[in-house]
Amino acid sequence: MRQLTALVKPASSACNLKCGYCFYCDEASARSGCGKGFMSIDTARNLIKKVFDFCGSGSVISFMFQGGEPLLAGLRFFEDFVAAAQDLKTDGSTLRFSLQTNGTLVDEAWCDLFAGNNFLVGISLDGPQDIHDAFRLTKGGRPTFERVMRTIEMFQRSGVEYNTLSVVNRLCE
Repeated sequence: MRQLTALVKPASSACNLKCGYCFYCDEASARSGCGKGFMSIDTARNLIKKVFDFCGSGSVISFMFQGGEPLLAGLRFFEDFVAAAQDLKTDGSTLRFSLQTNGTLVDEAWCDLFAGNNFLVGISLDGPQDIHDAFRLTKGGRPTFERVMRTIEMFQRSGVEYNTLSVVNRLCE
């Protein structure tokens, strides 16, 4: 039995925030001519097929999504990805999904997808509101703490398994 974790960046370095400590903003702005780096579902299906071909039957396969902000790839992309993975799954194999998000784009439809497919979702939360909002801002400079907390409340109501990821910075070190 093989175990494999595939790290998938469906939106590359694209993000809807401009966090004070993030280097991805510079990376994303340096890109040209590459369609902003969004993965097509055809590329995703090809990736999934290659993973299953490599691992064979009875494997444990984890698809872990991160970015930038992976949810920018869209709900339809993730619905298609999960469906393709389930369709291509080999006999006796186990599928696992996880995702890291800043939590600002989540709605009930995302919660349904996550809960219905046993995603483990990491949500970025840097601490209490004053610390979180010091760095995690929208591109327009607006704070995000309250939106992230609403997402956590949705996760709790929907039964989405989640954890938090915090960046240690000068305010909380």
